[in-house]
Amino acid sequence: MTDALPFSGLTSTRPSAGTPFLRGIRRRIFQIPEVVVSTSKRRFQVDNAEKQERIESIGTYFLKGYHAAIDCHSVTNLCLDLQAILPEYQGFAYEGAAMGLVLLE
Repeated sequence: MTDALPFSGLTSTRPSAGTPFLRGIRRRIFQIPEVVVSTSKRRFQVDNAEKQERIESIGTYFLKGYHAAIDCHSVTNLCLDLQAILPEYQGFAYEGAAMGLVLLE
C-alpha cells in the first residue's frame, strides 16, 4: 500500500500499521508518559509561570506528534493528524512524528 503525501509528490511504501493488536504492542514498547514534559520532572528552573507553560506545551505537542506516528494507520492519516495541530506548535509535533517514524523503521 502506498500513500501520497499531501505536502509533496512523494509516496511511502511503508506497509500499513497492521492490526490493532500490533499497534497496541508498539504503543506499549514506545509510549512516553506525558509526565516527562513537566519542568519539575526535568529539573528545569523556570522563573515564571508563562515560560513554564510554554516549555511544557512544546514538550506536549512534541509527544502528540510522536504518539501520532506510533499509532498511525497510514502516512496520510498521520499528516492529517499533524495538520490539525495549532500552527504555532506544528513544527514540534512534526519533529516528534519524525522521531516516532524512525523508531518504527
